[in-house]
Amino acid sequence: MNFKNILIILFIIFSYSLFADGHIFVYHRFGDNRFTSSNISISTLRKHFDYLKNNNYKVVSLKNMVSKIKNNEEIPDNWVAFTIDDAYKSFYNNGLPVFKEYNYPFTLFANTEPIIGKYPDFVTFEELRDISKYGEVATHSHSHQHSLNISTNVLLNDIKKSVNILEKELNKKINYYSHPYGEYDYNILNYLKNLNFQAIFNQNSGAISNKNNIYDLNRIALGENDNIEFWLNIKYLIARWNNIEIKNNSITNINVTLNNSIKQIEVYISGYGWKWYNLNNGILNINLNKPLLYSRNRIILRTKDNKWNNYLIVK
Repeated sequence: MNFKNILIILFIIFSYSLFADGHIFVYHRFGDNRFTSSNISISTLRKHFDYLKNNNYKVVSLKNMVSKIKNNEEIPDNWVAFTIDDAYKSFYNNGLPVFKEYNYPFTLFANTEPIIGKYPDFVTFEELRDISKYGEVATHSHSHQHSLNISTNVLLNDIKKSVNILEKELNKKINYYSHPYGEYDYNILNYLKNLNFQAIFNQNSGAISNKNNIYDLNRIALGENDNIEFWLNIKYLIARWNNIEIKNNSITNINVTLNNSIKQIEVYISGYGWKWYNLNNGILNINLNKPLLYSRNRIILRTKDNKWNNYLIVK
C-alpha cells in the first residue's frame, strides 16, 4: 500500500470519527444549596467546563446545532450546546459570570410569570436584558404548568403569552421552546409545530444527530453529581417507536423498529432497571405487565456501542 492510499484511509477514519453526534445539556440552579436536586456548585460547573476545554470540545450555540439538523448535515462529535431552564436569579448571580469567563454561548429558557410577579428567586427583566447580551433567551412557557393537566388551548395560549412578553421586553425574536418539567405528550407536538418555533426541546437522556426530530430534541440534565464525561460518550440511536401499549395503568407491549444489524438491545423502564432483549430482524417486540410507577416514566433503549433512544410516558 502506497503512502497516498494510507493518507486516504486515515482521512476516511478521521472524518468518520469527527462526525457523529453532538450533545445538548441543561442546568437549572447555580451555587444554590437550598435545592440539591436541581443545583450545581460553581466548582463543579468549572470542572465541566474545564473538561470540555481540555478535551477539544467545542461549545456552540443552539442556533448552530439546529442549523445542522435543519440542513441535514452531520454534527461534529465534539459539539456541545448549553441551555438553562427557568431563569433563576442564581444563574445571573453565580452561573453567568462563569459562562462569560469561558466565553461559552448558552440559551436561557425563561418562564415569564415569575418575572412579571417579581418573585425573589427569579431574574428581573432588566437582568434578563443583560443576560441576552451574552446568550440567547427562549421560552419555557408563561406559568410553567404541567402540560397534561391543562387543555391544549390553555397550553398554547400560555406559551404565546410568554413569547409576546419576551419579544416585547427584549425586542428580539423568540425561536425556541422547552417543555416545563420536561413533560409532554407526543400528540401535543403536532400543535406546538404550528407556533413556528425553529426547534422544541425535551429533557431526555440522548445525543443529537441530524436524524433527530427538530421538534423533539434531547437535552441531558446536569447537576452536582452528574458525570459529564459519561454523557458525552452516548450516541444517538435511530428507532421507530411503532407501539407503546398502556392498559390499566400498565405497559403491556413495546414494539420498536431498529437497524437490522442490531441483534440485542438493553431496555430500561422507570422503576424496573435495565434488561437485555433479543431482536428479530431489527424488531423489538416484548409483551409485559409493568405498572407505571411514577408521573413521568421513561423507556430507554441502549445498544452495546452506547447508542440511546427514549420514549416518555406521562400520566
